[in-house]
Amino acid sequence: MKGFTHFLTGIAIATCFGIAVRDSFENMSQIIILGGIFGYLPDFLDFQVSRFLEDFDYEVDPTLEKTIDPQGIANMFVEAIHHARDTGKKTSIKFNTMKLGADTWRQYGIMVDAEKKRIVVKIGPLVTTGKTALPGTEPPLKEAVGIAYYDADLIHTYDAWTWADIMSGPDYSIIPEDDGRLRLDFIAWHRRWSHSITAGLAFAPLGLLLYVALNSAFAGRFVFDAQMAIIAFMICLYGYWIHVIVDQFGIMGSNLFPPFTKQRSKGLSLFHSGLSIANFGTNWISVSVILYNLNYWAYEPVFTTDPLKYFGLTTAIPLAVLVSIYMAYNRWERKGKEKAGETDDEAAFLEKMDEMQEFGSGSNV
Repeated sequence: MKGFTHFLTGIAIATCFGIAVRDSFENMSQIIILGGIFGYLPDFLDFQVSRFLEDFDYEVDPTLEKTIDPQGIANMFVEAIHHARDTGKKTSIKFNTMKLGADTWRQYGIMVDAEKKRIVVKIGPLVTTGKTALPGTEPPLKEAVGIAYYDADLIHTYDAWTWADIMSGPDYSIIPEDDGRLRLDFIAWHRRWSHSITAGLAFAPLGLLLYVALNSAFAGRFVFDAQMAIIAFMICLYGYWIHVIVDQFGIMGSNLFPPFTKQRSKGLSLFHSGLSIANFGTNWISVSVILYNLNYWAYEPVFTTDPLKYFGLTTAIPLAVLVSIYMAYNRWERKGKEKAGETDDEAAFLEKMDEMQEFGSGSNV
């Protein structure tokens, strides 16, 4: 999900605590904002800290070479796979992007074909920073595709195609397993520890300290209320955890209980984190919850509607209509593509790259 969506879900969780809402009404407390901050925190830890600590064994850098050689990229990926196979050590490879102008980038895609044991690299069109393709900028087909075959058994559970177009681009880690196979992890540094139940427990006490520090700063003296401190801790903890829970609905899950667990689990794959309707729907639900809670905990409520009726009218029915329209449009658009002989090219620009684009790290996550 997008950062703003996670921020809103954290705020929604915070408003479930009546004492926190009334403290905000009465004392202009910042306690509700803590829910939003900790709802956003897991992604901040990954995209502003973890990714800068990652070292890569292989790097594709088209900017230095001033061109994109699809065969060379495919060969380098296979070399990285074989290096992991032969050494038995984790091997990582980074695919940098190629910026050609203030708002122009050269797109290229990497496909891992585990069935045929091959890497396919395809050079795409020029695109803007908004990922709009510029017509007629694709290279000739014979210059656009490179194919290299590898000799290893890969475990690959993500989308076949990964696209490098804007910002910094994607990366893979190739990790040897005990059974001799190689596990291919897309951006292995993401959700490796930050998106976990245990990380929430570790960071929530910092939220408590932040709450005490803010309250004391605004009061001009040290202020500590044990009851409100416990509420602040719970808001930070649940705000953090709701981020982790929401992310499990996408393709990429997370490592939920480090250090007791070592690998990311697979998500439920119900939708992609960058899907506009998924983010909009989640935001809608969060806003509905926030408004209901603010009214419920107010000393003089504006309305007294039954919660089932309220959420039915404000959330369930509108979202059902919206999803129906979205699905109908998707069917119509897909039929149009089939008639025009177009393909989706393995659902490019999906979850993983969309999240990275938001944080200046490419267009997939």
